Amino acid sequence: MRPNIRTVFKKDLSSAITLITDVIKYAKSQNPNLLIRYTPEDTVRSQFDNVVQAASAAVEAGADIISVADTTGYMVPGTKRSMYDYIARLIDELGKRNLTPRIAVHCHNDRGLALANALDAYRAGASIIDAAALGLGERAGIVDLAQLLTVLTIDYGQNRWDLTKLVELYDLVSKHSGIPIPANYPITGKNAFTHCAGVHTHAAAINPMHYESLNPEILGRERNFALDHMSGIASLRYALNLNQENDIDESLEMDILKEVKSVGQRGRTVDLAELKHIVDAVKHHKTYNS
Repeated sequence: MRPNIRTVFKKDLSSAITLITDVIKYAKSQNPNLLIRYTPEDTVRSQFDNVVQAASAAVEAGADIISVADTTGYMVPGTKRSMYDYIARLIDELGKRNLTPRIAVHCHNDRGLALANALDAYRAGASIIDAAALGLGERAGIVDLAQLLTVLTIDYGQNRWDLTKLVELYDLVSKHSGIPIPANYPITGKNAFTHCAGVHTHAAAINPMHYESLNPEILGRERNFALDHMSGIASLRYALNLNQENDIDESLEMDILKEVKSVGQRGRTVDLAELKHIVDAVKHHKTYNS
């Protein structure tokens, strides 16, 4: 293993394996149906032969699952540090010993690659992936649950979960953890299905798939349209129509668009509810000054 087996745990490899196997054997003797998972800490940065030796001994002692931990977010797809290659190689080495435990992965997000590494592991044969709502975990966290389940469902055909519960779950976790859901967060963020840029809004209004690769309905969400400093008259008219504001002349439209752009230039977007207030204010101002 890595040097910390000696510096932190004060053990050599042989002594560590003896301790690991003794604990596993004892647990199984107390309950033969107990599901046991063994995780070599910082697996991917440890000497591979040592990992194979420890994992093999753990499985022979009764472990059902070997968990590969990318404790520091070290792995990078498409490089010599590929999680796909690592998992495939580990499964192969265990197979040579007639050992077929389930393989789990625990991927940290220090480089922003936790999800990519987890999917690499899944493709290579891992059947368990650690994940958390909002990706919560040590430092930059681990794999984000909503993103993982959505990709596995839509892109890998694993129709096993009710994705419509994700937003409710994330709201609950955010409330009790005190960590807000970023507006631009995939799947669960406020803006994940909000079209704002003028050309996007117009195109999405005609055919949402022009600027979406995910159907928000699958996630129990709705498509939204907002306006900002880049919005044009076509986007405004579409938004006005959604608000059932159909009796506005061209002059008034231009005044409304001017106000919308003013809000957008301050770094905010205008949703349909705020647009209604802007329309009322512009109408009132025009009536007052006429």
